[in-house]
Amino acid sequence: MSTLNALRDIWTEARPYVEQQLELAEVIKGFREAATAKGLEWSSIKGLIKAQIEDEKDGGDRVQKLIAKSEFTTAYADMLGLNLNEENKIERAA
Repeated sequence: MSTLNALRDIWTEARPYVEQQLELAEVIKGFREAATAKGLEWSSIKGLIKAQIEDEKDGGDRVQKLIAKSEFTTAYADMLGLNLNEENKIERAA
């Protein structure tokens, strides 16, 4: 098979999927904007959705790993004095 024929075959087969991907990207953008408008953090929501779907498919523990990771991040931020709640922000500003 020539390179041109291989390119045409891949192009023809991939194009509808790429088109679907672009359309879905617009849908996902709408979810991101809606979440942001409601004060939610879209990356975390999307990460949890993806982890749950993958866990359901293969029985993995991605959701639990994300939760543990966030707990470590919070603990480290606390240790370093980076996790400022409203009370700490007021105290630091004074």
